[in-house]
Amino acid sequence: MNNTYTEILRALGRIEGQLVEIQKLSEEIRRLSERVNKLEIWQSWLKGGWALLVAAYLYISRQALKLSNIP
Repeated sequence: MNNTYTEILRALGRIEGQLVEIQKLSEEIRRLSERVNKLEIWQSWLKGGWALLVAAYLYISRQALKLSNIP
């Protein structure tokens, strides 16, 4: 009887340890998800920035061509 009780306590301890590990992994996944979300936001801003730079370059180039009277 005492041996069975000890085995049950050990099994419960292992289960508790596994649950703690699962909680830690869950927290890591949540933090990773937040980081990915922030990176996606930065990526969209950078894409917009490059598009703005290209548009500004094209506008300035066209104005320079008009000023130099090149058809």
